[in-house]
Amino acid sequence: MATWSCRPRCFLYRCAGLPVPRVRAACAAASGGLPDRSAPLRAPERILLVPFGSIASAEDVLPGHSHFHRFDVFSRCSIAALMCSRKLRQDTTFLAALVKPSWTSRVGQAVMQSLAGDPPEAAGPTKIVKIIGSEIPKTRGAFIPTERWLAKTFTSVLGNATAKPKVEKRCRGWSCEEVASLRCLLSDLGIPAKGEKGEKGEKGESSNSEPGKVLAFVLHEEATVHIRDEVARIEGDAASRILLIVGDQTGLTREQVEYLVSEFGVVPVTVGATPLLTSHCIVVLHHLLDERWPAQLAVAGAEPDEDGAEHEIGYIGGQKVLRLLHSKPQGYPATLQAKIASPAGSGGFKV
Repeated sequence: MATWSCRPRCFLYRCAGLPVPRVRAACAAASGGLPDRSAPLRAPERILLVPFGSIASAEDVLPGHSHFHRFDVFSRCSIAALMCSRKLRQDTTFLAALVKPSWTSRVGQAVMQSLAGDPPEAAGPTKIVKIIGSEIPKTRGAFIPTERWLAKTFTSVLGNATAKPKVEKRCRGWSCEEVASLRCLLSDLGIPAKGEKGEKGEKGESSNSEPGKVLAFVLHEEATVHIRDEVARIEGDAASRILLIVGDQTGLTREQVEYLVSEFGVVPVTVGATPLLTSHCIVVLHHLLDERWPAQLAVAGAEPDEDGAEHEIGYIGGQKVLRLLHSKPQGYPATLQAKIASPAGSGGFKV
């Protein structure tokens, strides 16, 4: 079974009105080569924030992730944000804000209250699931782009079930934080509201963050400015952080986008007129940023694993198969040895 990280990207580029990289590189070579960008560029940190209105912060739905409606959207978005051609992005942080309200069924109204920093008294804190690409181990199996693996890790992180060493190793690079509202989250990221800029700086710089400008964009289909033009405009800015806010499968409403623009100074952008999935939009955003700041990637499996580390690689007869990363053949389970020894098993497993 193919994973989302293996999905062809040429179709996405054409939908967004972008040239396929190979064709673009060939045209540039024929016309004299690519522009000289030999000068060292300090790549800004990329933060992708997706408010998920279908996943609640309440813990009474654990441990079955099937209670999370449209968890597949979270899976695709996290993979698109953190992976590039089976490699891990070291300059990207993925933030999943679980904004489904427990006191009302009107998700849009609850998000507006959270942005205004005025949630009702019955509202609990909003949970933010954070995945930092640079903190994910570079060992094989540290980040498996399948919904089954992501769901198990998500459940462990959301329930703070990191007591066992094996579970803790699975959750490295993941964390779950609680914020009072989305307004507090944006302020912590260096994008305070206009009335709070006196505490953070004239350009939205957070006193607790690294020095430099923080640029914030919100993706919306009704925006008039293309993200490609904004990337060209900010080439000369010494930005230390780029915040990209993308809606989930239901998207952000016009009122929410207008509030982000008027209250936080976020710039609305679009990736084209063709409707795309949230994960596809993230791929296009990464592609445009990679043209200016080359992606910082790390190969999974480049570092040796600890002795005895187990990794799930498939199923045989309905039973889970774990591979023990030992150099000796006897390190494999008996079921796996039988599968490898059989002629039919030489083709590998379906994961």
